[in-house]
Amino acid sequence: FPFAVRNARTGGSFLTQGKRLQFGASISPTFFAFFGGIGGITRIRHSISPSVSYSYSPAGKVPLEFARAVTPEGQPLRLETSASQTVQLTLNQNFEAKGRPAENDTTANQASARKFRLLSISTSSIGYDFEQAKEPGRTGWTTDALSNTLASDLLPGFSFSVSHDLW
Repeated sequence: FPFAVRNARTGGSFLTQGKRLQFGASISPTFFAFFGGIGGITRIRHSISPSVSYSYSPAGKVPLEFARAVTPEGQPLRLETSASQTVQLTLNQNFEAKGRPAENDTTANQASARKFRLLSISTSSIGYDFEQAKEPGRTGWTTDALSNTLASDLLPGFSFSVSHDLW
């Protein structure tokens, strides 16, 4: 629900509810691997960046007047909000290449070698709520669809996205 509400049921005055605390932590390391080249490529670098986040929010109480103002006619009043304890995972991958230097480049660092992205794969986040999983008849999954977006410097401006319905 919103923090404050004003509608016909409140008589034109604002009603507010209390704030609910939320705690969270996340980690997002990046791992690298190097592979030998092929053809005009001297080296390939693969980077994987998983991101894991955790959040917890305790159950909260909703004042009776506020619940009456936001609940549609014929629906039961919800006088408390459920606790939430979620974990989310996101994954990004990059394959980058370093081309061969120009034939006349004799510098030690081979500055003329072209660097480019072979493939970039971005996977959307997937989430699980441990508190929701405890409720009868419900699973803890909070994500309905998973999508992947692919891009490459080999086809400038091109981006391909595909979505998968999980359930």
